[in-house]
Amino acid sequence: MVLTATAILPLIVSLASSLPFTLAGTDANISAVLAVVVATIVVDLGADAAPSVVLATVLTALSLSACLTGIFLVVPGSARAGQAVRFIPYPVTAGFLGATGWFVATGGLGVGGGITLNFASLATLGAFEPWPRLLASMAVTATLFIVMPRFKHFMTLPVLIVIGILAHHIAFWIVGLDTAQLHGHGWLMSVPDSLPLTMPWTPDRLAEVDWMVLLDHWGDLVAIMLVTAVTILVNISGLEVAMARDADLDRDLRGHGLAALVTGLAGGMVGYTSVSRSLAMIKAGAQTRFAGFAAGLMVIAVSLKGALIVEIVPTPMLGGLLLYLGLDMMRQWIVRSLRQLAIIDWLTVVGIVAIAVKFGFVTAVFAGLLAGCASFAASYSRIPVVRLRYNGEVAESNVERAEDDRKRLHDNGWQLLTMHLQGYLFFGTANSLLRQIRLARDSQPQAFRYLVLDFRGVDDIDSSAAFSFERLRQLADRIGFTILFTSFSDRLARRIKGDGLFAASDDDGARGIRLFDTLDHGLEWCEERILASLRPAQLTPEPLATLLGREFADAATARDFVGFLERREIAKGAPVLTQGEQSDDLYFLESGRVTVRVTFASGATMRVRTMGPGTMVGELGFYLGLARSATVVADEDAVVYRLTRDILDRIGKVAPNVGGDFHEFMARRLSARLADKDRLLAAAVER
Repeated sequence: MVLTATAILPLIVSLASSLPFTLAGTDANISAVLAVVVATIVVDLGADAAPSVVLATVLTALSLSACLTGIFLVVPGSARAGQAVRFIPYPVTAGFLGATGWFVATGGLGVGGGITLNFASLATLGAFEPWPRLLASMAVTATLFIVMPRFKHFMTLPVLIVIGILAHHIAFWIVGLDTAQLHGHGWLMSVPDSLPLTMPWTPDRLAEVDWMVLLDHWGDLVAIMLVTAVTILVNISGLEVAMARDADLDRDLRGHGLAALVTGLAGGMVGYTSVSRSLAMIKAGAQTRFAGFAAGLMVIAVSLKGALIVEIVPTPMLGGLLLYLGLDMMRQWIVRSLRQLAIIDWLTVVGIVAIAVKFGFVTAVFAGLLAGCASFAASYSRIPVVRLRYNGEVAESNVERAEDDRKRLHDNGWQLLTMHLQGYLFFGTANSLLRQIRLARDSQPQAFRYLVLDFRGVDDIDSSAAFSFERLRQLADRIGFTILFTSFSDRLARRIKGDGLFAASDDDGARGIRLFDTLDHGLEWCEERILASLRPAQLTPEPLATLLGREFADAATARDFVGFLERREIAKGAPVLTQGEQSDDLYFLESGRVTVRVTFASGATMRVRTMGPGTMVGELGFYLGLARSATVVADEDAVVYRLTRDILDRIGKVAPNVGGDFHEFMARRLSARLADKDRLLAAAVER
């Protein structure tokens, strides 16, 4: 069954793989799993089972597992699920390759010197009989390490193998050992002349299968499929790293699935691409698809009638070659990685190698994935969850207000704290956010009344974050501040569930967290409540002359300036300015509110700014002579005063002092806006 798989798998995988230099076959990883499955099947069959029934059931189980694995591999390959292996951390891949090197090296010692490398064998090395074979293997390994780095030609390794074989046989001739003695002392392998082809799918064989026992072991078959799929992905990913080549993992899954299916139908066992054999073939200069295809043909030839080909190769030559490949892989992925990785990642590599040596590859890979997940969670939790933080003195909503209101908001900016969040919120980052909020509350001389958390930079949140949000809400209720979540989408809201966690945004008396679509609307909501607590009660709106008088040189100049303007009343919903029109005037708002909206080429509309009494619109286009960049619409009935170029020219001629005061007023207004942006930029840089 092993020879059948080792013959068929290279033929198909070499043609179907996305990496032309792959060599597939049976492997120790899955063989260990198959051995456990076979052992439990034999136990379940019982001691009274006929040998023919045991043989038929076991062979059918192995071939059936190959067929089912083939079907199983085609499904994720067709669904393009193979890319999931890209999420395997680099230390896991490096540890996997380092462990592969260990097993190849120890396998080389077993093939060449007949030694099993463990603590028990180390204790008996002094009485170890095949020392000459072991020394010969080490001599081959040393020669390869000396010659290979100095001669990069692809024929170097094949020539060295031929020279090594000849050198061994010359030494055998000099010593006077005949073939029988060489076989007896393990210097040459003994291989039968031919092997019979056994098919498990014959009617006589199938009639002897205990299908109920096989049905009871369906879980073992699933385990075989999963282990095979994971190992294929890890092996291909390892070859990608080792050879600096990109692979199509989905194509490789489909190719391995076809190969496994054909192998199972032909009576073989499951197998896949081997990292060590592929790298050995590459070092020999064979990097085309024909190399793997030729390897499969060679196995077929040797299996049918070619024992002499294998028998002429001394075991120390094979063992030395394997020892060289294994030590070279360990040097690259364990020793060299110490210079490339952080110490914690390097320890992960060493840990994976140690687990693989003690418990096997499958356990090591899953342990490495768990270690990678834990390392990622720890590293990600150290990334600041708060990207930017500032209070109301630094940034305001897109509502332009009269100078008095702007000053009130600036002087009381401590009442508002805004935090821009980023990344993925889970138990680690959510708890970090809660600690930062507590620290900000305790460290400020005057505790904030409104906390705005903007989620625009948040990728996603997990359910554990809801617990932190509930604790935050309880803290706000206990201490006395209001929480706002802005840019908090419905998708994020569906990820967490909490009764009473969220409150209606327009209900000042409700307890809970308020949600707003945008940061701008959330800031506006806070500012309106701050101003409502600070403004003196006014029964009637202030005239525009009074509003501007606080910023002109004196009240009289402001009244004179307003006297030149054209008064207009704008109904709710009517446009004040229209996007795209030529700019030849600007407007001062005496009462009501207007909103500036921009319409994009796609048809989408966005609110840019909302403006109240004492503000002006259209000033940039008016000064620069550009077309209107936005549309201004009245949110409610409004009274505006219009300034045209002709009026401004007349003011300059009739009342030059009023015109001068107006230009100074404009310079202060525009400078104040620039200063607001500078404060926001400084806060971002400081953060």
